Amino acid sequence: MKKRILSILLLCCMVLTLLPTAAFAAGELPDVKLSVPTTFDKTVDLTKQNGELKIKDSKTYLIKGSTDPNWYFQHRIKIDGKNNTPHIFLDGVRLQAPEDGPAIELYGGASACLYFIGGDSELTGAENFAALQKNKTDGYLRVLVQTGTKLTCEGGRYGAGIGGSKVGIKNFSQGHGMNLHFGSLATGIYGGEILATSGVYGAGIGGGQGGEWIYVYSGKLTVRSVSEGAGIGGGQGGPGRFIYIKGGTVNAGSESGGAGIGSGDQDGQNKSEDAYHIEISGGTVEAWSNYAGAGIGGGRNGSGRDISITGGNVNAQGYLGAGIGGGMNGDSGNILIKDTTLTALRLYRAVCIRGRKRLEPGVLHGSDARSGICNDYRREHQNRSLGREVRAAERDRVAVAPQPGTV
Repeated sequence: MKKRILSILLLCCMVLTLLPTAAFAAGELPDVKLSVPTTFDKTVDLTKQNGELKIKDSKTYLIKGSTDPNWYFQHRIKIDGKNNTPHIFLDGVRLQAPEDGPAIELYGGASACLYFIGGDSELTGAENFAALQKNKTDGYLRVLVQTGTKLTCEGGRYGAGIGGSKVGIKNFSQGHGMNLHFGSLATGIYGGEILATSGVYGAGIGGGQGGEWIYVYSGKLTVRSVSEGAGIGGGQGGPGRFIYIKGGTVNAGSESGGAGIGSGDQDGQNKSEDAYHIEISGGTVEAWSNYAGAGIGGGRNGSGRDISITGGNVNAQGYLGAGIGGGMNGDSGNILIKDTTLTALRLYRAVCIRGRKRLEPGVLHGSDARSGICNDYRREHQNRSLGREVRAAERDRVAVAPQPGTV
């Protein structure tokens, strides 16, 4: 009898090992729901909700909006509690934040997985707040948008579209726009669209000031800072660092002062914050700055370093800043390019060719001939006058100025 029981247990173990498992990417949190549940712990109809909706547990929610496109829920959804991680499915919600807050807020160190499904959703933050705001260094925020669904987030002045707010936080670089995750590589159902726009001084996704530990796995992200912030990364005066793009389609830009992906405008700040540890290993990425920032790297007066592009299709354009590297008046260093298709442009200014200056319409380079990747862009080339190492793998497609070439 004992042998039979042991045999049955062994067989069960063998069967379990044959079941398919989700393939989560390195660094991806493994708690995502791989399908939309058929039942929920709680269902909330916002048209019947009077006042703020508070969530203080780790249950699974379905939150539904109105079918009337002109109806907005004008109170916040507040997720509270350090040890809480609810899974919240939102179907066609339109939230207009009250005067004193964001539309959705993670508070007190709470974590949350937000799934936008069904009808399109729209979140608008009040002045001084993000539309979708995470307040603390503790916890994390996951945003997953179902294929065929669109999420639009617009932050108020000093706020990001998704992430942080500069106002009322003592430690900007650590307290805001941190530990944000978008999409998943473990399932193909979260390929929907996110449109995130900052208020003045904020990042599209990231900080009202600092933006750190930001991950993109899937979906279509169109992200913009209207002024002084990065598309993805830091707001005005804030760093953009530990940013990882592993998949999806990303268009990230700054209208003025910030990098497309990296740090915000450092002009007039007491201490310049660099952009560093930015990694792109997959997906299609277009990063741009319309004034003084790098496409990928530093904002105005900010440096960009420890940047690696090891996969995907990348187009990076700076204006008076590097395509990849430092912003205007910034420096660059330790930039690795391999196994990727890359176009990097720098629009109008003097550039460095082995220490000499000349005009070039667009190059992989920083500003004032002091930073970044020089135009000859040789494999394993060391620019000794700058002490900066630039590495590129063989057979990578690159463009330095308008014409593409193969390293």
